[in-house]
Amino acid sequence: MKKIIILFSFIILFTNSFSEKTIVLATDEWEPYYGNSLKNQGILSEIVREALKEEGYNCEIKFMPWKRVLALVKEGIYDAVLGGYYSVKREEDYLFTDKILDVTVSFFSYKNIKYNTLKDLKGYKIGVVSGYFYTEEFEKSNLKKIKVSMAKNLIKIYKAGIVDVIAVENRVFKYYMRGLKNNRYKNKIGELSTNSLHLLFTKKNKDSEKMVKDFNAGLKKIRKNGKFDEILKRFEKSN
Repeated sequence: MKKIIILFSFIILFTNSFSEKTIVLATDEWEPYYGNSLKNQGILSEIVREALKEEGYNCEIKFMPWKRVLALVKEGIYDAVLGGYYSVKREEDYLFTDKILDVTVSFFSYKNIKYNTLKDLKGYKIGVVSGYFYTEEFEKSNLKKIKVSMAKNLIKIYKAGIVDVIAVENRVFKYYMRGLKNNRYKNKIGELSTNSLHLLFTKKNKDSEKMVKDFNAGLKKIRKNGKFDEILKRFEKSN
């Protein structure tokens, strides 16, 4: 009987230990980088999952509108944001991991706009995603910005002609515009910025600093053992 109790206690301890090693990430749908319907939930999800696995973690990903993602992680409801840019303002509420990937945001328009600086977009309606960070200059500008909750909604209002221009990552734009034969809508007028993607851990969780260090260690391991490059090559081939 005593042996059974000891075994049962061990099982409980093991289960608790296992559950404590699960990190819950929150993000929106930003295909092809991450999305609930994508294979392995997207390239970034796969890279993050492999990096965490190296350090003994499981991860669960919750999908929701971006503004809600930031709010719930900030309050400690979820452990971290999957795939956020760095900004000074965000550093007040989140701990950033090392860079995972670089991505480029561009302006697209079906109108004949000669773009050199942000001033060239004055008078046009520009579609953006609420809560996304673009650049300090863009955020502070008085350009007319029409906000939506998710990237796929940005493409919808663009196709419908509700906005003149959209600011969107290059591969994300290509993904959502696939199958569209009208090249008029695929016109890139210029690049806005190149940013790095990170995990953003809440400062409300006392274990966040350790999880950041563990993730960074796991990321270094998959870069060294070839898993990172293997995932990236598959992604480049399919996109």
